Amino acid sequence: ESGDLNRAKFPGFARLAKDGYWFPNATTVSPVTTSAIPSILTGRYPQDDAIS
Repeated sequence: ESGDLNRAKFPGFARLAKDGYWFPNATTVSPVTTSAIPSILTGRYPQDDAIS
């Protein structure tokens, strides 16, 4: 898939993406949102902060 946003199908995301950044190859240290978000915000691994 090209990674292009279908603006007709997802107009809300299109408005949000207009002034944002797109990282098509971004990865995270955890597949679970509750530990991934704090890691993204702090730059630390979940196991280093007892987040799991």
